[in-house]
Amino acid sequence: MSLSYPPSALEPVSTTYFGETVVDPYQWLEKGADPKVREWMTAQNDFARQRLAALPARSAFEKRIAELLYVPAITTPWKAGGRYFYRRKGAKQEKYVQMVREGLDGAERVLLDPTTLSADGSVSLGVWLPSWDGRWIAYTLKENNSDEATLYVMDVATGKTRGTEVIPGAKYASPSWLPDGSGFYYTGLPVDLKIPVDELPGHAEVRFHRLGTDPKADPLVHAATGDPATFIGADVGEEGRWLFVQISHGWNTSDVFYRDLDDKSATNWKPLALGLKGETSVTAWKDAFYVRTA
Repeated sequence: MSLSYPPSALEPVSTTYFGETVVDPYQWLEKGADPKVREWMTAQNDFARQRLAALPARSAFEKRIAELLYVPAITTPWKAGGRYFYRRKGAKQEKYVQMVREGLDGAERVLLDPTTLSADGSVSLGVWLPSWDGRWIAYTLKENNSDEATLYVMDVATGKTRGTEVIPGAKYASPSWLPDGSGFYYTGLPVDLKIPVDELPGHAEVRFHRLGTDPKADPLVHAATGDPATFIGADVGEEGRWLFVQISHGWNTSDVFYRDLDDKSATNWKPLALGLKGETSVTAWKDAFYVRTA
């Protein structure tokens, strides 16, 4: 049976990647706030819903999928200090709840329950990372379940979020704590609605936030690349001496740079590996670097 789909306009845009020209007739659909794009999305959703609702086996499939997906689940614990951090989801819950346990035999308690953060349940929990001693946890929240995020810091003992540590533009944050829990490195974005979404990665930069200071004054650690095809992130190991910055060029290659934090005179980044195929991560332990590629 022939179906009459809602029309999709063809607006070819040519872009050159690594010497190859790619023509994309649907790039206009990346502008999610454009009224024309929203009209297209509504038409496509309505068409799909009407077709799916009419399928005779839909209810049976829906029931079976619910049986397979709506089951209790728990994530692998992350040990920090004497505490264990993990996420738990009940069979009827849509979102995981952030939990903490005081030691292996301690009682678990809720740190963050996304279902209670908004009346309509539209706030979701993004990345989370406890400090090495387990005293603090840095986490991001996403309004309307979107990609955009704001970073916060919570006192684990009290469960209270610090009002001074509110960092917008945390879509790519990935906080990395210093060993003493005094602060963390993170990837920040400018909060500027004039910047197109597809250009944001090129504006990402590595900053350092020290607890108790104004995030607006967080010093720049590594400047933005200016290339929207790159992603940048930073990581400091448990020993706290070596700071790494990774720049991913799409999913194809990675460049890794490092800095010795014990050398207060060091201002430049030293290249560790350039042009590695695929994704790369580096861990330092006892002054040895362990590089993993994927």
